[in-house]
Amino acid sequence: MEVFVRNLPQEATEKQVKQYFRPILADLSINVFRCQKPRKKGYAKITLLDHQLGQRFLAVHGQIIPGFEGFKTVKKQLRHMNRPLNCSLSNNAPDEYVLKSLEREQVEKTPAQWPPVPKPKAQAVDQKRTRRSFDFNSIHCGALDYVESDLAFVPYYGQTRSGRLIFGRRFVLVDLNPSTVTLSAHQMEIPYSNILSLMTGSSTTPSVTFSLALAPRFYEKVPLAHNTLVDEMNRLGLKHYRKIQNVPDRRRTVAFDSSHRAIVASCLCYRFQVFPGDVACILALKRLPGYPDIIPWELAILKQSPFHVQMTSLNGALNAAQYQKYPFELKFQLQRLAQNGYLPPLKVIQLMQIMAQEFVNADNLFVTG
Repeated sequence: MEVFVRNLPQEATEKQVKQYFRPILADLSINVFRCQKPRKKGYAKITLLDHQLGQRFLAVHGQIIPGFEGFKTVKKQLRHMNRPLNCSLSNNAPDEYVLKSLEREQVEKTPAQWPPVPKPKAQAVDQKRTRRSFDFNSIHCGALDYVESDLAFVPYYGQTRSGRLIFGRRFVLVDLNPSTVTLSAHQMEIPYSNILSLMTGSSTTPSVTFSLALAPRFYEKVPLAHNTLVDEMNRLGLKHYRKIQNVPDRRRTVAFDSSHRAIVASCLCYRFQVFPGDVACILALKRLPGYPDIIPWELAILKQSPFHVQMTSLNGALNAAQYQKYPFELKFQLQRLAQNGYLPPLKVIQLMQIMAQEFVNADNLFVTG
C-alpha cells in the first residue's frame, strides 16, 4: 500500500524523511519500505509491502476520517521539524516495480540481519557549557570531487577573511568580518535541514566543510549611521518622537562580491579554516539533540581551472561537431548537471567522452547486426 504524507518542510530531503520514519515504522515491525520525497515539495510517498502493517501504521499515526476534523482525531500525531504531519492512504495504487523491489529486499533480509533501530541514549551532555562558536581565518566556496577513490575539495572562490561560526538551534550563522577586498561585513545562514554532509579535518589541517543541498542565505551588515530612515527621523527633532525599535542591522544580498556571485548557485560546498584546538569541540556538537551529524574526514585539496573557464569549455564541447547528433534534451541535462552543482564541468566533459564512445559502439553493433 502507499501512504501519502503532507505538510512536510519543502527543504527537507528524501534522506531526512526516510531517517525520520525508519524508527517509527520499525516499532510496528515494518523494516522494508520505500520513501519518495520530491525536491522543494511539501509531501512524500511511503510504499509499504504489507497491507495489514500499513493499516496498523495508519490506525496509530494516520488520518482515517477525511477533512480537518479527521486531522484533529489522529491518535498519535507525528511532527517533523516542528511541523505536524498528515498521513493518509494514497489515492493511487503503489507502483508494481517498487513492490517487486521491496519483495526482493525482504527476501534477501532475515530478521537477524535487520539492523537494530537506533534509540536515543541518555548522555550526560551539559548543553549550556558546550561551546557553539568557533573562529576561522579563511573561507572557500567550491565543490566536491574525487581523486581516484579519495574525496577532495575543489576551491573556486576564496578569501583570507576572519570570522566566526556560531552553531544555533536551527542553523549555522557565519559572521564574517570586513576585509580589504570586501569592505562590508557579511553574514551567512546555513539551515541544518540544508546540510547534506558536515566534515571536519584533523589537528594538522583543521577545517570545517559543509556540503549543501541549496545555496545558503546571505546578508550584508548595515551600520546604524547608514540607515536613512533613522537619520531622517532623528533630524526632525520632534519632542514626542519615540526611537524606532528593532531597526534592521542587515539587508539581504545574493553573494559576498561579484566573483562569488558568479558561482554561488552552482558551487554548494563551503570550507572554513579553523584553529587546531577547536576540531574536537566541533565534533562534540553532534551529541546535542537536533544538531547534524559531523564526520571527521580528511579532504584533499584539488586545484582546477576557474569554474567559469570550465563552463566555457563545457558549452564549447556541447557545440562540437562530434556531439551534434545528441538531442537537445540530452545536452540540456548535461549542461544542468554542472550548472546546478551535481558534477564539476570537467567531470561532465569526461562523461560526454564516455557517452560518445558508447554511441559509436552502439552504431557499430547495429551495422554489424
